[in-house]
Amino acid sequence: MIDRNPLVSIIMLNYNGSNYIEDCILSIKDQSYDNVETIVVDNASTDDSLKKVENVNYDIKIIKNKE
Repeated sequence: MIDRNPLVSIIMLNYNGSNYIEDCILSIKDQSYDNVETIVVDNASTDDSLKKVENVNYDIKIIKNKE
């Protein structure tokens, strides 16, 4: 049997993407398909991009790489 509403995983890599990360997440949030998980992998950013990800009112899994 084919699943008509499969889970779609969106994985975003981030390194100092403060200028773009919030708009990118909001774009994902605004999509009409609702069976989506969003994963942000932060590669030791030194800007405020990770803080922006954490402040977006959207269910996001965050993976923080230390280096």
